[in-house]
Amino acid sequence: MRRVLLTGATGLLGTWIRRAAPADTSVVPLVHRTQLDAPGSVEADLRDRAAVEAAVAQARPALVIHAADAHDEASIVDATRHV
Repeated sequence: MRRVLLTGATGLLGTWIRRAAPADTSVVPLVHRTQLDAPGSVEADLRDRAAVEAAVAQARPALVIHAADAHDEASIVDATRHV
């Protein structure tokens, strides 16, 4: 089974991706502000490099889908750099 780490898992795009994932794919939601009752989810603030590295190490994904959104440019740039 392929493991995919999904940032922004509780947002519009992330919710759609979780629901539409193929049966042979295990989606590991990465959450921060909005919690999700999903087995295997991991938590990290994407602006925190160490937290992101720990979440990736815990999830051990084959692929990362970065679907998180933010309202300020600094958060978007830092989060994308860390992912």
